[in-house]
Amino acid sequence: MLYTIGSLTEKSRTTKLIADRIIEEYQLSAILSKFGHIYFTGSYAADVMINRDIDLYVVKFSDFYIDEILDAHNEIFKTK
Repeated sequence: MLYTIGSLTEKSRTTKLIADRIIEEYQLSAILSKFGHIYFTGSYAADVMINRDIDLYVVKFSDFYIDEILDAHNEIFKTK
């Protein structure tokens, strides 16, 4: 399929809105910020989303323990 700049821009805007809804609906920022600083990266941060993926890092200035990772996972998925 051939895309125009306008159609790519619209697809990017629509995909970013979906990502924003997911971040809010699953409370990702609120939950993950309990474990460290959140940095959104990739196409989400650059505001050029075409694929439906949200790249982010959670940076903690001490070691992560498996229990913390499982707690974050469980807290994210219990919201739904």
